[in-house]
Amino acid sequence: MRRPPAPAIASATLLLNGQVVQQANAGQAGLRIKLSGTQFRADTEVSINGQVVVSHLQATPPASPDIFVELDENSAIRNSAGQLLVRARNTNPIASDLSNEISAGQLVGPVITRVKVKKKASGALLLNITGTGFPSTGTITVFANGSQLALQSTSFEPPDFAQAKLAPGTSPTPGTTLRIRLITPQGIQSNEVTATSK
Repeated sequence: MRRPPAPAIASATLLLNGQVVQQANAGQAGLRIKLSGTQFRADTEVSINGQVVVSHLQATPPASPDIFVELDENSAIRNSAGQLLVRARNTNPIASDLSNEISAGQLVGPVITRVKVKKKASGALLLNITGTGFPSTGTITVFANGSQLALQSTSFEPPDFAQAKLAPGTSPTPGTTLRIRLITPQGIQSNEVTATSK
């Protein structure tokens, strides 16, 4: 069976309460992405940052239909800071190739730029996290080998520094990849950054 033609995205526009914006604060209501292009069909599947999202095909004859993605229906995307990278594919009767990738703008929130890992003489592991837009309180999550690690303590020094401490004995073995993210009290997630355990 031949694959259906892949959609092509001509434009991806971020809208806040109907107004075109280049960026918006992550987590707020009323955000929508409008996609224009070709080969959009009822079975077109849209993904943002690699995650399939709920989307709606809007017929606009005689022109090609547009697709709308309401971020209020896709809270994981709405609540994450960073670029909104959009792709699409047709899925029926079999999946097409993915479309071109296009940015619909950016959601603003805490952004991690660097994590420095330091092993203390006691065996405790310190994660010194730098970036921008950090809250004064919040949560730091650290995952290793698919499991979330228990943190002994966390501290925030807004707007650009946070620290997480793993107790001796709970630190993963040296060389383990750590996946680190900040979450604000409102549930806004930073980008995810990886670091290597020492």
